Amino acid sequence: MDLVAKYKDLAYMKEALKGKPTPTEFATMLLVGAQKIWDYVSGAIQKLSLKQSKALFVIKEMKPFASLVQTAWNALSKPVQEEVKE
Repeated sequence: MDLVAKYKDLAYMKEALKGKPTPTEFATMLLVGAQKIWDYVSGAIQKLSLKQSKALFVIKEMKPFASLVQTAWNALSKPVQEEVKE
């Protein structure tokens, strides 16, 4: 359980920030730490049917996706858009 204590978010944040990483490097480090915990407790995750709880997105890579979603939204009729909003 030392691994879990080392890579829990708050404890690992302090360690990770000592190296003065960029925001992307910092977020990636936190995800790598979380993955180490998930790998360590993979049996419990499977037994309890747990789901992933963290993700990291690079915004510039999301633009094509956002455009696609906006195009699909615009193609919906106004009544359907209103129904979705409810």
